[in-house]
Amino acid sequence: MAAFLLFWVGRLGTYPTTSALRVRGLGIGGFVPSDAYDAGYWLERAFEARRQAEEMTHPPAKREMLLIAAGYELLAQHAEERSRRPQVTWVRRSRS
Repeated sequence: MAAFLLFWVGRLGTYPTTSALRVRGLGIGGFVPSDAYDAGYWLERAFEARRQAEEMTHPPAKREMLLIAAGYELLAQHAEERSRRPQVTWVRRSRS
């Protein structure tokens, strides 16, 4: 997601609307894929993006792919930090 936002801002100079993200199926609007909380998931994607970048010969495309890989690594870092946080359980108090 961070890579997509970096791409969007770099191209258009603005952030996408939530409806634009929802149309692309990126988990905005209430649904977040469970893999989004797994650092290993994002690290695998970063590895694959870097592998693809190594095969590219067009410098701008290679640079974009490396930016995507960096975004995935950032998401992995956030997922790892999130996993270290204590779990919060919300309790709803009844009105008496």
